[in-house]
Amino acid sequence: MVVVDHDARRLVWAAPGRTSATVREFFDLLGADRCARITHVSADGADFIDTIVAQACPGAVRVADPFHVVKWASEALDEVRRGAWNDARRLARAEPERGRGRPRADAPPRPGSERAVALKGARYSLWKNPQNLSENQQVKLAWIAATDPRLYRAYLLKEGLRTIFAMPYNDAVEALEKWIGWARRSRIPSFVKLQKSIVKHQARILAAIKHNLSNGLIESTIIWSPRGTVSDVADGAVLVRRRHVIWSLYTTETPANRLVVAAFSSAPSVAPATSRTCV
Repeated sequence: MVVVDHDARRLVWAAPGRTSATVREFFDLLGADRCARITHVSADGADFIDTIVAQACPGAVRVADPFHVVKWASEALDEVRRGAWNDARRLARAEPERGRGRPRADAPPRPGSERAVALKGARYSLWKNPQNLSENQQVKLAWIAATDPRLYRAYLLKEGLRTIFAMPYNDAVEALEKWIGWARRSRIPSFVKLQKSIVKHQARILAAIKHNLSNGLIESTIIWSPRGTVSDVADGAVLVRRRHVIWSLYTTETPANRLVVAAFSSAPSVAPATSRTCV
């Protein structure tokens, strides 16, 4: 678990573990007085984090990290892509097999096999932002739009949700309501399920847009380390997550009022905490 101060852009606290007990440990160390001074907390959509933040800092604005919200949509989209790929594979298994070498001119077509191969390589065309697509990926996306309306509709749902985070707040409020209705009526199970999560976190999603906050600060402080060990530095610490390190000074002269909270599935190793860790 890693906590960073949005304003000072410094590490506040870190400890091994991705559990409710780890989150509660931080706020217990912070104390009621300092918890009351926290104004904003951004985190991913983990319920165990949100529940404890709401209890410890009832006056703080709770913010959903935009990256994680868009990631949910990408995962819902990929579920649709995998379903289309599996359908094509089932069709391919029913097609006549071909021998080695170039097929004869009069060989029967194998649309299922060809479609399965094309869909297997379509993941990045669907995941990437439109402006970042290569020429080949643009062609692949156009092929999907022409041949699989359901999969393309799932792509548009993902892109629609991503675009909302770039809108002005008042426009985003209206757009998010429309997106929820669109997903609810889409008859795509993964997006019908996703819209329920979006409704659940709707206030936190809009808070991210209104206050322009995210967990990007934590990711931006990740530095590549070829060694993957824990080291002490002057008045600070180096924290290791797999082969990445996050580092910052422990001390700060001002109280941390706006926090980033990140829980990693692979817990970071940490140098021993001191009384200056929680500020």
